[in-house]
Amino acid sequence: MQRSRSMNERFEQLIRRAGEIAADERPRRRIELVEQATGAGHSIEYADAIYNIAEEVGIDPALAFELVLNGIGVRELAPPTDDQWLETQVEAPPKWVTEPRAAPSDAAHERHMRTTFRRVRSLIEQHGSTRAGIEAFAREPDVAEMQY
Repeated sequence: MQRSRSMNERFEQLIRRAGEIAADERPRRRIELVEQATGAGHSIEYADAIYNIAEEVGIDPALAFELVLNGIGVRELAPPTDDQWLETQVEAPPKWVTEPRAAPSDAAHERHMRTTFRRVRSLIEQHGSTRAGIEAFAREPDVAEMQY
């Protein structure tokens, strides 16, 4: 699959910044990252979710924000499995279901983030550095522009 010029430029920027992203450990970092995401049009709740998922998966939250804000992620190649049915259903739940559920689009965004962040973490571990991991990620055949 041929990537667009803008996608290649976003990857180049991400690769250039990989070292400085990984070295940043300021105490107010979470607040700054959330402010950056809200400035780009995401809700505070969504920005918090990006940060929390990144920490759960084990990648640098700043790197996670860069991926999301640049619209870079892993495309879903296979249909969801049976155990993901509840996350991907489009129809409204039956009236007897009283617990609040995430909207299908929210669940899909979270699944894409988790998949992308896990792949990045795996490649960083495999290649030994953030920059080398991101370069390998850019070469992956199922990495594309994403709407987060």
